[in-house]
Amino acid sequence: AAYLIERLQHCQNPADDHGQLNPLLLRLFVDEAREQINAMREALELLPPDAYAIKSIAEEMARQAAPLECYDLIDRARLLVVRLTPRAGENLDLENPETRAHVLDRMALLEAAVHEIAGML
Repeated sequence: AAYLIERLQHCQNPADDHGQLNPLLLRLFVDEAREQINAMREALELLPPDAYAIKSIAEEMARQAAPLECYDLIDRARLLVVRLTPRAGENLDLENPETRAHVLDRMALLEAAVHEIAGML
């Protein structure tokens, strides 16, 4: 039973005994993050663009990055979420070229963070 408890605790902790992140977990995260970025692009290309889907994917990426302590990616994902959260009385129009460019810039920052993590592998 003690062995099982130790194994379960080890599975919950993404870092190994030296405090370094498990490369397999990072690789899985990077693969998933790339798929999520592609899904965001597809949602942006819909007519009309699906801001809710993009926002939901960014929120999910931030949640998945938290246990891996990928704080830069978390911050970038949250910036995208904030940009896609309209203020009271504001209408979010992703067909507006300026708004669309701003969202694309935030998505590019998020993708760059994923590439940085992939470079650590």
